[in-house]
Amino acid sequence: MPRALYDLCRAPDSEPVFVSSELMVQTSRQTQDHLLCEGCDTSLSTNGEDWLLPKLATLNDRFLLYEILRKVPPDAVEGDIAIYAAARNPEINVARIVHFAMGIFWKASVHPWKKGRTEPRIELGPYSEKLRMFLRG
Repeated sequence: MPRALYDLCRAPDSEPVFVSSELMVQTSRQTQDHLLCEGCDTSLSTNGEDWLLPKLATLNDRFLLYEILRKVPPDAVEGDIAIYAAARNPEINVARIVHFAMGIFWKASVHPWKKGRTEPRIELGPYSEKLRMFLRG
Protein backbone atom coordinates (compact mmCIF):
# COMPACT_ATOMS: atom_id res chain seq x y z
CA MET A 1 0.00 0.00 0.00
CA PRO A 2 1.23 3.52 -0.64
CA ARG A 3 2.71 5.39 2.31
CA ALA A 4 -0.09 7.96 2.16
CA LEU A 5 -2.65 5.25 3.00
CA TYR A 6 -0.85 4.66 6.30
CA ASP A 7 -1.46 8.31 7.18
CA LEU A 8 -5.20 7.79 6.58
CA CYS A 9 -5.17 4.85 9.04
CA ARG A 10 -3.47 6.81 11.81
CA ALA A 11 -5.37 8.50 14.61
CA PRO A 12 -3.74 11.62 16.11
CA ASP A 13 -2.78 9.73 19.26
CA SER A 14 -1.99 6.26 17.89
CA GLU A 15 -0.43 4.26 15.09
CA PRO A 16 -2.08 1.99 12.50
CA VAL A 17 -2.67 -1.62 13.49
CA PHE A 18 -0.66 -4.27 11.63
CA VAL A 19 -2.42 -7.64 11.46
CA SER A 20 -0.98 -10.94 10.22
CA SER A 21 -1.62 -14.60 10.98
CA GLU A 22 1.06 -14.45 13.70
CA LEU A 23 0.86 -10.93 15.07
CA MET A 24 -1.32 -7.91 15.77
CA VAL A 25 0.51 -4.74 16.82
CA GLN A 26 0.30 -0.97 16.53
CA THR A 27 3.19 0.30 14.44
CA SER A 28 4.13 3.16 12.15
CA ARG A 29 6.37 0.80 10.18
CA GLN A 30 5.26 0.56 6.57
CA THR A 31 5.55 -2.73 4.73
CA GLN A 32 8.01 -1.82 2.00
CA ASP A 33 10.79 -3.09 -0.22
CA HIS A 34 12.84 -1.83 -3.14
CA LEU A 35 10.64 -3.04 -5.98
CA LEU A 36 10.22 -0.33 -8.60
CA CYS A 37 12.47 2.03 -10.47
CA GLU A 38 11.80 5.73 -9.96
CA GLY A 39 9.89 6.01 -13.24
CA CYS A 40 7.54 3.14 -12.41
CA ASP A 41 6.97 4.40 -8.88
CA THR A 42 6.25 7.90 -10.19
CA SER A 43 3.83 6.45 -12.75
CA LEU A 44 1.83 4.74 -10.00
CA SER A 45 1.70 7.98 -8.06
CA THR A 46 0.79 10.37 -10.85
CA ASN A 47 -1.66 8.07 -12.64
CA GLY A 48 -3.69 7.04 -9.62
CA GLU A 49 -2.52 7.72 -6.09
CA ASP A 50 -2.19 11.50 -6.42
CA TRP A 51 -5.77 11.84 -7.64
CA LEU A 52 -7.47 9.34 -5.33
CA LEU A 53 -5.74 9.54 -1.95
CA PRO A 54 -6.65 13.17 -1.12
CA LYS A 55 -10.30 12.24 -1.69
CA LEU A 56 -10.42 9.36 0.80
CA ALA A 57 -11.88 9.66 4.29
CA THR A 58 -9.80 10.66 7.29
CA LEU A 59 -10.67 10.67 10.96
CA ASN A 60 -11.01 14.43 11.24
CA ASP A 61 -11.95 15.47 7.73
CA ARG A 62 -14.52 14.97 5.03
CA PHE A 63 -14.84 11.98 2.69
CA LEU A 64 -14.51 13.97 -0.50
CA LEU A 65 -14.88 11.02 -2.90
CA TYR A 66 -18.20 10.08 -1.28
CA GLU A 67 -19.40 13.69 -1.51
CA ILE A 68 -18.48 13.83 -5.20
CA LEU A 69 -20.16 10.47 -5.84
CA ARG A 70 -23.42 11.64 -4.28
CA LYS A 71 -23.67 14.68 -6.57
CA VAL A 72 -25.17 12.40 -9.23
CA PRO A 73 -28.32 10.39 -8.40
CA PRO A 74 -27.79 6.67 -7.78
CA ASP A 75 -28.49 4.23 -10.59
CA ALA A 76 -30.29 1.84 -8.29
CA VAL A 77 -31.58 1.85 -4.72
CA GLU A 78 -32.41 -1.31 -2.77
CA GLY A 79 -33.57 -0.49 0.74
CA ASP A 80 -30.81 1.55 2.35
CA ILE A 81 -28.25 0.59 -0.32
CA ALA A 82 -27.53 2.98 -3.20
CA ILE A 83 -25.59 1.91 -6.29
CA TYR A 84 -23.72 4.57 -8.25
CA ALA A 85 -22.15 4.41 -11.72
CA ALA A 86 -19.04 6.44 -11.05
CA ALA A 87 -18.29 6.68 -14.78
CA ARG A 88 -21.44 8.83 -15.21
CA ASN A 89 -20.07 11.41 -12.80
CA PRO A 90 -17.79 13.86 -14.65
CA GLU A 91 -15.94 14.73 -11.42
CA ILE A 92 -14.80 11.15 -10.86
CA ASN A 93 -11.73 10.02 -12.73
CA VAL A 94 -12.51 6.32 -13.01
CA ALA A 95 -9.29 5.68 -14.95
CA ARG A 96 -7.24 6.97 -12.00
CA ILE A 97 -9.16 4.80 -9.53
CA VAL A 98 -8.66 1.73 -11.73
CA HIS A 99 -4.95 2.53 -12.14
CA PHE A 100 -4.54 2.84 -8.37
CA ALA A 101 -6.32 -0.45 -7.64
CA MET A 102 -4.58 -2.37 -10.41
CA GLY A 103 -1.22 -1.11 -9.15
CA ILE A 104 -1.93 -2.68 -5.76
CA PHE A 105 -2.93 -6.01 -7.34
CA TRP A 106 0.11 -5.98 -9.62
CA LYS A 107 2.53 -5.30 -6.75
CA ALA A 108 0.95 -8.19 -4.81
CA SER A 109 1.56 -10.43 -7.83
CA VAL A 110 5.28 -9.73 -8.25
CA HIS A 111 6.57 -9.69 -4.66
CA PRO A 112 5.92 -11.84 -1.56
CA TRP A 113 5.60 -8.89 0.90
CA LYS A 114 6.16 -11.24 3.84
CA LYS A 115 9.38 -12.15 5.58
CA GLY A 116 10.37 -15.73 4.84
CA ARG A 117 7.94 -16.09 1.96
CA THR A 118 9.24 -16.51 -1.59
CA GLU A 119 6.02 -16.63 -3.61
CA PRO A 120 3.94 -13.52 -4.31
CA ARG A 121 0.57 -13.08 -2.58
CA ILE A 122 -1.47 -13.60 -5.76
CA GLU A 123 -0.90 -15.15 -9.18
CA LEU A 124 -2.09 -13.20 -12.22
CA GLY A 125 -0.80 -15.75 -14.73
CA PRO A 126 -0.87 -14.47 -18.31
CA TYR A 127 -2.39 -11.16 -17.16
CA SER A 128 0.65 -10.08 -15.13
CA GLU A 129 2.63 -8.69 -18.06
CA LYS A 130 -0.48 -7.14 -19.62
CA LEU A 131 -1.25 -5.43 -16.33
CA ARG A 132 2.33 -4.18 -16.03
CA MET A 133 2.09 -2.73 -19.53
CA PHE A 134 -1.26 -1.09 -18.66
CA LEU A 135 0.27 0.51 -15.57
CA ARG A 136 3.18 1.83 -17.62
CA GLY A 137 0.77 3.44 -20.08
